[in-house]
Amino acid sequence: MEGNISQFIFSGITTGAIYALIALGFCIVENSMRIVNFAQGDFLTLGGMVMFTLLHSLHIPLFPAFFAAVVAVALVGAAMERLTLRPARSKDTVVLIFITIGASIFIRGVIKLLWGKSPRTLPYFSG
Repeated sequence: MEGNISQFIFSGITTGAIYALIALGFCIVENSMRIVNFAQGDFLTLGGMVMFTLLHSLHIPLFPAFFAAVVAVALVGAAMERLTLRPARSKDTVVLIFITIGASIFIRGVIKLLWGKSPRTLPYFSG
């Protein structure tokens, strides 16, 4: 029973840390761009799918695949900012919100086309 409690505590801390990182992402984007990025969760999903591909298709080890997935999603985010958000920056805030909603729909579509609709799993980082 005691082993289960420590596992529950560790799992809760891990899940909380993930939510905290997502919230931090929302805050950083909102503070720098003055908009809410509605594609934030889709970027997280994209990172997981890229990491899945790196691990299972390209057979890259876990930690290099993790960092490569972070870089890949950062590049997609930078491209989105440069190509869509920056040119529309002087427009109304609603335009920027619609751009992030459109990016969310686009990313979900790309994920469904490339990886399908079935769930994928990643290995644990620890034992």
